[in-house]
Amino acid sequence: MALAYLNGKSYHPTSQHNQELKWMAEKGAEREQKRQAELQRQRDEEVERFRLAKQRGGGSAAAASVSFLYALPPGLLELQQREREAAEAKKEALADAAATGVDATEDETLARIKRAPKAGEYANELDITPQPFVTPLRKVRCVRCKKHGHKSGDRECPLKDDNPNGTHQRASRHNVAGAN
Repeated sequence: MALAYLNGKSYHPTSQHNQELKWMAEKGAEREQKRQAELQRQRDEEVERFRLAKQRGGGSAAAASVSFLYALPPGLLELQQREREAAEAKKEALADAAATGVDATEDETLARIKRAPKAGEYANELDITPQPFVTPLRKVRCVRCKKHGHKSGDRECPLKDDNPNGTHQRASRHNVAGAN
């Protein structure tokens, strides 16, 4: 009993913390063994595939090992088809907008806001204004130029320096008031 106090020391092999560390190291070693066994199995399969390719004589083993590089990624053709359809729909929408005289750039701006990335599924129900890279977008419409993304008087507005209550209107009001 003279050395019983050593059981409570951090460096003693029977302390709970050291037992946990030992257990975790054993589990890690088991995982590493399994990983090495899986890698060995994959290597054996690849060697067997090379051997069969060499027996068939169809092509070199090196060409067979990199053939996946030349295959199209899965889903690429469907993605390209969807992009073509979206481009055609956009052209039709622009043609319709030109025929009716509606500003189509507003719809494009709002569509960019709609596709902007959101953090997490919870944000789908929230009415948020995302800030995509390079182009800060806002859900506002200018009173002067009638475009989306800025307010009247902002420096992005092409009509920011135009006064809606210009001096010619004020002068005509004063002339009418002075005549009475």
